[in-house]
Amino acid sequence: MKILIVNLMQIGDLILTTPVFHSLRDRLPDAFIAAAVNKSFAELVNHNPFINQIFPIDKHSFKLFLDNLRAIRAYHFDLVINFNRSERASALAAFSGGKSIIGYSKPGFSLLFNKVLPNLKKSMHQVYSHFKVLDYAGFNNLNIFGLEIFIPDDVQRDISIFWAQHFQPSDRVVAFNIGASWPTKRWLPEYFAKVAEELIERGFHVAFVGSKPELPLVNLCVSYIKPSERLHIFTGQFSLLQLAAFFDNCSLLVTNDSGPLHIAVARNLPSVSIYGSSPTIGFSPFADNHFLIKSPAPCHPCYSHSCLNSRDSSNHFTCMKSILPETVLSFSLKLLSEFNQPAKNIPRTPNAYECKIIDLAK
Repeated sequence: MKILIVNLMQIGDLILTTPVFHSLRDRLPDAFIAAAVNKSFAELVNHNPFINQIFPIDKHSFKLFLDNLRAIRAYHFDLVINFNRSERASALAAFSGGKSIIGYSKPGFSLLFNKVLPNLKKSMHQVYSHFKVLDYAGFNNLNIFGLEIFIPDDVQRDISIFWAQHFQPSDRVVAFNIGASWPTKRWLPEYFAKVAEELIERGFHVAFVGSKPELPLVNLCVSYIKPSERLHIFTGQFSLLQLAAFFDNCSLLVTNDSGPLHIAVARNLPSVSIYGSSPTIGFSPFADNHFLIKSPAPCHPCYSHSCLNSRDSSNHFTCMKSILPETVLSFSLKLLSEFNQPAKNIPRTPNAYECKIIDLAK
């Protein structure tokens, strides 16, 4: 059997699809399983042993999109499953030539689907919504595995060398990811700074990560922190796989709702995540060694890329302002005390996928 999984979205969306590959391979050990993914993030699944073929789709080049579509059609897939409702993904699935095409779809393209199914992310975790689609495809009662990223030896070796250049074996490192795709997902830089400074005073090292465009934001945050040899800025220095390998050596991640959060989950790194505009049901960390701090603001979640209260100075960005540094620090220290070791040494708990949601409104 030949199966194509389509997901052309962002980092987190792709990682939340990884349990599907493992579960399908577990049920169908001899199947040919392929994935069509956003080219920018394909490295996250390039080394996945449960995938036979990757189609890296460049969303900014229509020619390359057509080239990939022709390559996909040549495989004559028995089943195509679309886990991304965007127009590009819906079109790719619709014109894939698959014998059976199911999943999420934009109107119009849905006419070429055998069955369009709703994305239930507003009522259940995104992973479980994906498995509802697999149920319809006839793959019932699948074992659900956690999020996974597989890192090749050369990347692990490079990060081991990098780590030895910056840290001692006894150092305990807390990673900070203060960027996010939407402004409304970003906690205040000065709040992150207060948490970082408190951790540094307690003897922890703090390492800022994230993409290169986030460096001005990181520099602003760092400007609020007293200079220290335990403060490190690695923003823009890692590929996605290198970041995953770096997380293996960290003890905690403090982060906004973002792609690096789900990378941390896949590498079993405990985290404290801060949710302002973001919904908590569909996209919470898919593991139990995480605290999700949910905003008490009555407008949470607004799903908006910009604050809907921008004209009301007293309520502007209240979702993030109402989550205080003391709260994030408290739950960070709880996880650091509970696990007390790098992520790579923490045993994974099977089937433990429910993170701890701290609802500050209660």
